[in-house]
Amino acid sequence: MLQLLLGYAQVLGQTGVCKLHRLLEHPLKDEKPLATQGLELLKDQKMEKTKFEIGYQYYMVVIGVVGQMVFYAQAYKIFEARSARDVSLLGFTFGFISVASWLVYGLIKRDQPLIIANIVAVIGAMSVLTGIGMYG
Repeated sequence: MLQLLLGYAQVLGQTGVCKLHRLLEHPLKDEKPLATQGLELLKDQKMEKTKFEIGYQYYMVVIGVVGQMVFYAQAYKIFEARSARDVSLLGFTFGFISVASWLVYGLIKRDQPLIIANIVAVIGAMSVLTGIGMYG
């Protein structure tokens, strides 16, 4: 970084460096600093999704929901047999914590596939834990 600044100083001379600094940090009247303008431009730029990305997002919602059916299959088996004797409370507790954490992350990131899949997963994991509590 220092070499870059020294290079600018040699090319621009002392007055040029001062002008560059003034433009970056202290813009002309009624203008924002260039750094602030760049950040605002990045915030305002919304990248459009391609058809592939949109299609893949729908695919991930389906896969995310179908993948969470393992909780429902286990819950069904527990409630049908009225027994959770061979089901791991610790394992499903960690599973619940995991999917609940992913749900919170999805909400923070506003990521629809994560939100949908993990709502399904949290409900399924809670069903299993309820079954373990009732019949375990």
